[in-house]
Amino acid sequence: MRSSVIGYKVVRAEDDEVSVWLLSRAAQKAGETAQESVDYTRILNAVVWEDGDWKLSGAATQRAMGQAQKDEPKIVAPGDAIFNEAGWTAIREAS
Repeated sequence: MRSSVIGYKVVRAEDDEVSVWLLSRAAQKAGETAQESVDYTRILNAVVWEDGDWKLSGAATQRAMGQAQKDEPKIVAPGDAIFNEAGWTAIREAS
Protein backbone atom coordinates (compact mmCIF):
# COMPACT_ATOMS: atom_id res chain seq x y z
CA MET A 1 0.00 0.00 0.00
CA ARG A 2 1.13 3.51 -0.68
CA SER A 3 -0.47 6.83 0.11
CA SER A 4 0.39 10.33 -1.03
CA VAL A 5 -1.07 13.77 -0.54
CA ILE A 6 -2.28 15.03 -3.92
CA GLY A 7 -4.12 18.22 -3.00
CA TYR A 8 -4.92 20.74 -0.31
CA LYS A 9 -7.47 23.40 0.54
CA VAL A 10 -6.62 26.14 3.01
CA VAL A 11 -9.26 26.62 5.69
CA ARG A 12 -7.57 29.41 7.62
CA ALA A 13 -4.14 31.05 7.37
CA GLU A 14 -2.69 33.34 10.02
CA ASP A 15 0.91 34.32 10.72
CA ASP A 16 1.24 31.68 13.44
CA GLU A 17 -1.47 29.11 12.60
CA VAL A 18 -2.60 27.39 9.39
CA SER A 19 -5.33 24.81 8.90
CA VAL A 20 -5.87 22.81 5.72
CA TRP A 21 -7.83 19.96 4.26
CA LEU A 22 -5.44 17.38 2.76
CA LEU A 23 -6.60 15.14 -0.08
CA SER A 24 -4.77 11.81 -0.32
CA ARG A 25 -4.67 9.00 -2.83
CA ALA A 26 -4.25 5.52 -1.33
CA ALA A 27 -3.36 2.69 -3.69
CA GLN A 28 -3.07 -0.96 -2.74
CA LYS A 29 -2.97 -4.37 -4.30
CA ALA A 30 -2.94 -7.88 -2.91
CA GLY A 31 0.06 -9.03 -4.92
CA GLU A 32 2.48 -8.09 -7.66
CA THR A 33 0.15 -9.20 -10.46
CA ALA A 34 -3.10 -8.17 -8.77
CA GLN A 35 -5.09 -5.19 -9.98
CA GLU A 36 -4.49 -2.01 -8.02
CA SER A 37 -7.32 -0.54 -5.95
CA VAL A 38 -7.39 3.25 -5.47
CA ASP A 39 -9.28 5.26 -2.85
CA TYR A 40 -9.27 8.96 -2.03
CA THR A 41 -9.51 10.38 1.48
CA ARG A 42 -9.43 13.81 3.10
CA ILE A 43 -8.26 14.87 6.53
CA LEU A 44 -8.17 18.17 8.35
CA ASN A 45 -4.82 19.20 9.86
CA ALA A 46 -3.60 22.35 11.55
CA VAL A 47 -0.13 23.56 12.40
CA VAL A 48 1.21 26.31 14.63
CA TRP A 49 4.48 28.23 14.44
CA GLU A 50 6.45 27.27 17.53
CA ASP A 51 10.15 27.53 18.35
CA GLY A 52 11.06 28.48 14.78
CA ASP A 53 9.17 25.66 13.03
CA TRP A 54 5.68 24.55 11.99
CA LYS A 55 4.31 21.84 14.28
CA LEU A 56 1.12 19.79 14.13
CA SER A 57 -1.30 20.88 16.83
CA GLY A 58 -4.27 18.99 18.21
CA ALA A 59 -5.65 22.19 19.77
CA ALA A 60 -5.38 24.08 16.46
CA THR A 61 -7.01 21.17 14.63
CA GLN A 62 -9.90 21.24 17.12
CA ARG A 63 -10.34 24.97 16.48
CA ALA A 64 -10.31 24.36 12.73
CA MET A 65 -12.90 21.57 12.96
CA GLY A 66 -15.65 23.96 13.99
CA GLN A 67 -14.93 26.25 11.07
CA ALA A 68 -14.09 23.64 8.44
CA GLN A 69 -16.99 21.23 8.82
CA LYS A 70 -19.43 23.66 7.27
CA ASP A 71 -17.20 23.81 4.18
CA GLU A 72 -15.89 20.25 3.73
CA PRO A 73 -14.62 19.90 0.17
CA LYS A 74 -15.83 16.96 -1.91
CA ILE A 75 -13.47 14.03 -2.26
CA VAL A 76 -12.65 14.02 -5.97
CA ALA A 77 -9.78 12.95 -8.18
CA PRO A 78 -7.47 15.52 -9.75
CA GLY A 79 -8.37 16.10 -13.37
CA ASP A 80 -12.10 15.98 -12.68
CA ALA A 81 -13.91 19.28 -13.28
CA ILE A 82 -15.29 19.07 -9.74
CA PHE A 83 -11.72 19.08 -8.31
CA ASN A 84 -11.31 22.80 -8.99
CA GLU A 85 -14.93 23.59 -8.15
CA ALA A 86 -14.39 21.99 -4.72
CA GLY A 87 -11.52 24.40 -4.09
CA TRP A 88 -8.64 21.89 -4.14
CA THR A 89 -5.13 22.90 -5.20
CA ALA A 90 -3.20 20.04 -6.81
CA ILE A 91 0.23 18.99 -5.59
CA ARG A 92 2.48 17.83 -8.41
CA GLU A 93 4.55 14.73 -7.85
CA ALA A 94 8.29 14.97 -8.31
CA SER A 95 9.50 13.30 -11.46
